[in-house]
Amino acid sequence: MVRTITLRAGYNVSWRGQVKVGYLSPHPLVTFEHSHRRLPSRQRLRQIALKQAGESFLYAMVSGNALRFGLALNPRKRQSEIQADCPNQVKLIGAIRCDKALGEKVHAVLTPEKINGEWFKPSNYAITIAACIEKQDIKTLIHVIESGYGRSLNAGIELVESDTS
Repeated sequence: MVRTITLRAGYNVSWRGQVKVGYLSPHPLVTFEHSHRRLPSRQRLRQIALKQAGESFLYAMVSGNALRFGLALNPRKRQSEIQADCPNQVKLIGAIRCDKALGEKVHAVLTPEKINGEWFKPSNYAITIAACIEKQDIKTLIHVIESGYGRSLNAGIELVESDTS
């Protein structure tokens, strides 16, 4: 039997899978299809809530001499997936909750430093973005990205002055 359930993402569950109620939760409401006897874990409910809200975590990782920026619902799980494919140790620098557009802007401004896929050279600009993610400072991160957003539009273009005298 499939039921549609709406709960707060931070609910408390007893060991029998029963929902404990009676408190106000700051977490968003989550609606999902449920066909199992046990309710999903709190972590899984938070992932469902983030996905429904169009949000995820912008993460920064380092491996060898390269930085990686990307979006994931579970950055620790993503780290272990990347580690399986990478010969060097992959370290999660930090993660910050944001929408998909911010992750796309990070990739856009770091285009000149791109090595492959989501891997970038550790330039001063990329290190500054990684430091903002590590400190979970969203305001500074947005300021850094917006101030350098024009970089990607002029990447690789040289202006040559012509002398017409």
